[in-house]
Amino acid sequence: MTVDSQNQDIEGTQSARRRPPATRRAERMAGTRRMLIETSLELFARHGFDAVTSEEIAAAARVSSSTLFRYFATKESLLFAGEYDYTSILCEAVERQPPERTDLDALIASMIELAPMMASVRDRVRTFNRVLSTSPALFVRERIHHRDNVAQLAAALAARRRRPVDDAATILADVATTVLGRAHAHWLEQPDGTDLGDVIRDHFSALATAFDESGGRRRRP
Repeated sequence: MTVDSQNQDIEGTQSARRRPPATRRAERMAGTRRMLIETSLELFARHGFDAVTSEEIAAAARVSSSTLFRYFATKESLLFAGEYDYTSILCEAVERQPPERTDLDALIASMIELAPMMASVRDRVRTFNRVLSTSPALFVRERIHHRDNVAQLAAALAARRRRPVDDAATILADVATTVLGRAHAHWLEQPDGTDLGDVIRDHFSALATAFDESGGRRRRP
């Protein structure tokens, strides 16, 4: 081991010791939560969602069943944890966008901002999609989660404008979430290294073009 690497190890250890106990505990809990999600996805993909029990997930993750249930009340909450996390982070990003941006521009900018994070879990997203295909009931649950995600995103749009949630926010959130889903699906079909941010831009540009081309034909009722 070189002197530099020894110094790095020492600095890393000292840094860990300097972190408050609450921070170290939060890091351990986040690590356990991440491990449970990844372990469950692997089992769901291998055996099918319906065939895997919570006890089997706990055993594979080398934790007790009680530990598993402290983090996730159900298998479904485990499966959709990544989607929930993404939506929560997206909503926070939307609320941080400059007020001079339109709501649509704020949504697009936030989705592009999170593209590198999505790229880092590309394999996990593919596994999630495979798991959905193992159970017809999961497609129904996915639609319910989509509705919840739309409501959460609409609330974020309303919050950045300091107004109640209205039809405009809900419709925009629904459309944007659908376009984002199509962008993600297209991106997953592309070679590794494809820029998700560019794919998101292209899909929203296609949406804008469709509205522009139909604009002259629209008539008010």
